[in-house]
Amino acid sequence: MSKRTRIHPVQFYLNDDEQYILEEKYRLSRMKSKSAFLRKMILYGFVYEVDYSHIRKMNTLLGNISSNLNQITHRINSTNTVYPKDLDDIKELMEKYGSYKNPWYQTTVDKAIEYICNPDKTDQNLYISSFACSPETAVLDFKYTLDHTHDCRDPHNTNKAFHLIQAFSPGEVSYEEAHQIGKELADRLLEGKYSYVLTTHTDKVMYITI
Repeated sequence: MSKRTRIHPVQFYLNDDEQYILEEKYRLSRMKSKSAFLRKMILYGFVYEVDYSHIRKMNTLLGNISSNLNQITHRINSTNTVYPKDLDDIKELMEKYGSYKNPWYQTTVDKAIEYICNPDKTDQNLYISSFACSPETAVLDFKYTLDHTHDCRDPHNTNKAFHLIQAFSPGEVSYEEAHQIGKELADRLLEGKYSYVLTTHTDKVMYITI
């Protein structure tokens, strides 16, 4: 019998909900060993902190707008007159709100994930798979990776996310076969080093997006 190389045990406790989530993720992984699954998640999984600062800024802005609008409304009701200054103030508030931009809203990655995971294109999400991320939170997962990594070999390289397409002729393979081919391609290409979301579109010509 060969000598065991892993000699450091790890123990932790879960509540019922956490245990259920763990069992579901293990089942969906289709891995034969739960120990191997846990080890892979611990060593290569992601822990991310969601940045809600832009939401707090928007809430503050909306609070200021609401307060100012209440004052204007009260003044109009009291005098039964709409002054040009009130209209200018309202326009200014609308411009402030309209000019605010969420720094992560509708970015290229955001749009790509939204497009490839469209339920109308994936048979109501039947043909969606992922690695080291969840399709529902992929934008956050990818954002974390983009914010915490850079290409040391080429500091001028701005390509940190890629959208690959693999197409098949009608009748060449089934949707299930196409999806499996896509998963094998992604696993070989990325070698388990990078997270991905993979979908098979069924609405037009069959193709896989990674």
